[in-house]
Amino acid sequence: MNHDELLRILVIDDASNYTENISRILRNAGHAVRAQRVEDDEDLRNGLEEGGWDMVIAKVKVPYFSAHEAIDIVNHSDSEIPVVLVADDEEDEVLDQLLLEGASNLIDTDHPQRTIHTLLREQTNGHMRAELMRLREDMQHTNARAQ
Repeated sequence: MNHDELLRILVIDDASNYTENISRILRNAGHAVRAQRVEDDEDLRNGLEEGGWDMVIAKVKVPYFSAHEAIDIVNHSDSEIPVVLVADDEEDEVLDQLLLEGASNLIDTDHPQRTIHTLLREQTNGHMRAELMRLREDMQHTNARAQ
């Protein structure tokens, strides 16, 4: 990723701690970031409808809103953005279940360098998924016109 490219993330958190921490980690590494904190399902749906986001980062345990719900909302939306879990102090069984439900990756904010690599890789993968979807749609339109 180009350091000048803006990384746009929705962060599910009950306080601004993780949002600020993740933003700081990325900015300290020289990356531009726009992070918006999401507290509940309505905030997440509004953010997804607004569009333009590269990923959702979900703290596993947030009062009134779980990572399970977040994954379900993203999976049922028209977006193809990844959900990355903050794995700090979470049990392996819980994380494994969330990965099975559709979370794309895990980060641990105690390891900033790994967090940076994971988030940048997810951004790149998200751009590739979006391009693949666009190409598939183009191909369907071309095939429809050819018939």
